[in-house]
Amino acid sequence: MKIRKCSALFFTACLSLVFSSVLTAQEIEALKGVETAKAIFDVRNGNPQKTARILHLIQQTYNDLQAAGKKPDFKVVFMGPSVKLLSSNREGFSEEDRKPLDAIVESISGLSKAGIGMEICRVAMKSAEVDPETVSGEITPVDNGWVSSIGYQLQGYALLPLY
Repeated sequence: MKIRKCSALFFTACLSLVFSSVLTAQEIEALKGVETAKAIFDVRNGNPQKTARILHLIQQTYNDLQAAGKKPDFKVVFMGPSVKLLSSNREGFSEEDRKPLDAIVESISGLSKAGIGMEICRVAMKSAEVDPETVSGEITPVDNGWVSSIGYQLQGYALLPLY
């Protein structure tokens, strides 16, 4: 029985190495000649759980690029329904939304510490009736998120829409 368990663990470890080698080779291929990875993340999702995962993945992507020896230059622009998730006013959210909303607050802090620029659209804030005073100072208000998105793309940032 122990031999079977050891064999299964060994097999799993071997598969992990094979797949991680393939992924590493693909990542290296995709990043050939890249020194700086410029990306703008257009975040519009109003679901607290999904947005918490999105922000976690942005941080992971930043870390993965750094580990690959690349310099990530990320911008995150919050527009549409996502702006409501950035307010400290939790009216209208269920008790089960509290945990992902707390995770969003933590992610915002981590992204800011990493030097990732974040902006929030005032048009969306006005539409969602989000008081600017309830949004973290780590996020810069901009008059129109689409203007930011256009500007960053014209500067060579890859657009990653996250709706």
